[in-house]
This record gives sequence, structure tokens and C-alpha cells, in this order.
Amino acid sequence: MRTLTRDYRILGETIDIYNNLFGCQIILIVLHCGLEVISGLNISLTSIMIMDAGNPLYYNVFICGIIQLIFSLYNFLMIVLKADATTQEAQKFLDVCYKIQDQFKMDSKEVEVMAKFISYSKRFFREFSACGYFKINKTNIFSLIGNVTAYLIIIMQFNENHLRKSG
Repeated sequence: MRTLTRDYRILGETIDIYNNLFGCQIILIVLHCGLEVISGLNISLTSIMIMDAGNPLYYNVFICGIIQLIFSLYNFLMIVLKADATTQEAQKFLDVCYKIQDQFKMDSKEVEVMAKFISYSKRFFREFSACGYFKINKTNIFSLIGNVTAYLIIIMQFNENHLRKSG
């Protein structure tokens, strides 16, 4: 039991250290990944719109835009999914503690010990965050997709308007 509480406390302290060291950088990484995804989509869509059958340069630009898009999304997903998986495992640990507590008789010594253990574990439960502005979890992925979609519509309108004026 002591090793579990020690490990859980170490996990909470590690997350605190991570949040203190990299919280502000995570904000910049999320912003940068969003801009890179939009840039990759913009390059790809622009090259498709002005693609010329005789010029292979536009095919290469299209492929580079798609590769940029894939790398940006992959890096963002790896950061978010690993942080979210760590937080989910800590939450599962608390859920298992509650289930174990329910297995004992109401007034037994084990229930009292488990209640202390759960309160101790709750105190060290932490989540990854970006300087406290937002939590790093799977909902960030959907936020990024929603924002990219909105900006993609704007970019497509600008590109279409630019092609009408130049053509």
C-alpha cells in the first residue's frame, strides 16, 4: 500500500513539475500546430487550384503540403494523447480504489484505511495543463479540428477571391 501511495504521489508531483516547466510552451505548441495544419492545408489547396498539367512543380508542392499536415497533426496528437492517457490511468486508479472500498463491510477497519488512502490519492491527483488556461486532454483535438475548419473556410474564400481577380 505504501508503494502505491508513494508512486501515485510521485506521479502527481511529476505532473506538477511538467506543468511548471512546460505549461507556457504547450500553449505555443498548440498554437504552432494549429497554424502548421492550416498552412499545410492552404498550400495543398492552393496548389490544386492552380495545378497545371505540364508543370510537375504543383504536384510536388501539393505533396509537401500534405506531408507538413501529417507531421504537424502527428506531433500534436502524440503530445495530447500521452498526457490524456496518463491522466486517465490516474483516474482509473481512483475508481478501482472506490470499487475495492465497496467490497468491505461498512464499519470495518479496511473501509477506514481505504477512505484514508482515497483521500490521500485525491490530494495528489493532477492533470496536465497549459499554465492553467486549459487542460491537455482529448477535447483539445476536437478544438483544433474545429478551429482549423473555420480558418480553412476563410482561407478557401480568400484563395477563390484571389484567383477570380488574377484570372
